[in-house]
Amino acid sequence: MAKSLEWLEARMPHAGPGLSWGDARLGNTIGQGYRPAAVVDWEAAALAPPEADIGWWVMFDRMSFDDMGAPRLEGFPTREEMVAHWERCSGRRVAADIHDWEVFGAMRSCAIFIKLADRLVRAGAMPPDAKLPIENGVSEALARLLAA
Repeated sequence: MAKSLEWLEARMPHAGPGLSWGDARLGNTIGQGYRPAAVVDWEAAALAPPEADIGWWVMFDRMSFDDMGAPRLEGFPTREEMVAHWERCSGRRVAADIHDWEVFGAMRSCAIFIKLADRLVRAGAMPPDAKLPIENGVSEALARLLAA
């Protein structure tokens, strides 16, 4: 986490503010046929650069396919196609490299996961010596992104 915060402070672009959904991912969409009819789960909404949402989206995409070693489903858009679609729909270009926003998303996800794992230990659902707050797939994904 500390390394990612330093990395982001040195690299993050100063993108203009906007409305950020906060939890932009496929699991938070409701479809009607093959088109999204609604987006849900807005408790993380914030005034923030909208790029935070596309970074979160592609971070989940990487974790769902690349990190799991799962093949991309036929017809499922590539990350590049997702970013291009976001740019067309939002009317703005991603400020800086999408990788920067993906690292930002992974850092947020890591912070959430660490807090959740700490709560599980405090609640007695995990042993006190559990290393889950540090050794977990989310932290490992963040480390891989920082090394890329």
